[in-house]
Amino acid sequence: MFIGGIDIGGTKISAGVVSSRGSIVDFCEFRTSDLHDPYEAVAQIGDYFNTIQQRMEEPLYGIGIGCTGPVDPFNGRIGSVEFLQGWAGFNIVSEFKKKVRTPVYLENDADAAAIGEKLFGNGHDSDHFINVTVGTGIGVGIIFNKQLFRGVDGTHPEIGHHIIDPSGPSCSCGARGCWESLAGGRATLIAFNNKYGMEFTSATELYEAARNNDKNALEAVRNEAFYLGIGLSNIITIFAPDIVSISGGILRCQDLIWDPILQLVRQNCGFTDLRKIKIIPSALGQHTGLIGAAGICLFLEVSHD
Repeated sequence: MFIGGIDIGGTKISAGVVSSRGSIVDFCEFRTSDLHDPYEAVAQIGDYFNTIQQRMEEPLYGIGIGCTGPVDPFNGRIGSVEFLQGWAGFNIVSEFKKKVRTPVYLENDADAAAIGEKLFGNGHDSDHFINVTVGTGIGVGIIFNKQLFRGVDGTHPEIGHHIIDPSGPSCSCGARGCWESLAGGRATLIAFNNKYGMEFTSATELYEAARNNDKNALEAVRNEAFYLGIGLSNIITIFAPDIVSISGGILRCQDLIWDPILQLVRQNCGFTDLRKIKIIPSALGQHTGLIGAAGICLFLEVSHD
């Protein structure tokens, strides 16, 4: 059995085919900035899946979509997202169904990543599991009692926008000093470029400079690690999960951030028995979001058994 997955992030959109065991069979990528028109995005990605299906001996079981920002998983619509100008209110599920003629499902991308880790990765044997995705922004997916934790009307809890420093930088969410505005990849990049007059075009470039011992880049990454550690401390104190898994582009500099993050968690979680909580990098690597998006189709069945 094969499943389609689409991971729509602030920097790139990945589409691919995943096996029922979570391995990637085929995938392609688009720059998010190149797909301004959601209908054109559906057309291009739909053509990709139709071409793949012509080569396959069996039809896709379904297609799962993980999309950044607020989404309506029950009606298939995308909310207002800074990185997806012109997509607000777009019914991506109904449009994909017209194009690919297979079941299509939608979830927030952080929830999709948590689903992927639950089905195929770190959270497989955990009842209370949290995945934190640190990429362009920060998203948190929660599996509680083996179910995806949702807020009112099924909404995704925006833990990436909980306040760390009320006097901090402003965010597109309308708040100041939220977690994403202090520790997200895009925020870290903007703060670095503004401070040093640099013109790095991606957080990946910044992380690479840090790995090459650029003093200023190292300082920026350590600052990001500090705020990541504070946010993770809050999450662990509030939810006390079995496992916290970290995924996303931040893992490109895992060796630079991991020890400082763990040290901050130990300092700030005095009432939590950390001996019973694992904090570990994603088991699914750079394709956590894509695998998780495909996994939505399976998880919706498993979680309701």
